[in-house]
Amino acid sequence: MASSVALTLLGLLMMFISRDSYMLVSSFLILGVPPHGLTYPVSVVQLSRTFDESGRAAANSLFFSVMMILSSALPFLLGLLVSYIGIRLSFAALMPVVAAIAVALAASIRSLQGMPERGGAAGTQGG
Repeated sequence: MASSVALTLLGLLMMFISRDSYMLVSSFLILGVPPHGLTYPVSVVQLSRTFDESGRAAANSLFFSVMMILSSALPFLLGLLVSYIGIRLSFAALMPVVAAIAVALAASIRSLQGMPERGGAAGTQGG
């Protein structure tokens, strides 16, 4: 997770400071493949490993609902942001948001690691 956040922040910083199209394209490449291009497949694997079969459908539904809401709302909101402060500053404005989300996610993971394990493996029957 830390490497993904670091690459995201690096890509946004490069977009903010880019002075030519080569650096801008490089920042898109950094943002496109490592942190964000792998988010969907890694998330699906994590969901399948975290939840047993009975809870997996609900977890997938919630995950994809959040992803669809973000995919619908963020372009509109970021478009408003760009129209008010410009595209260069909008990349800079995203950096603290990414950092805050990363800190919240890390705290959430730490709190979940302290929870007791689920009893039994999925699909096993008692006898």
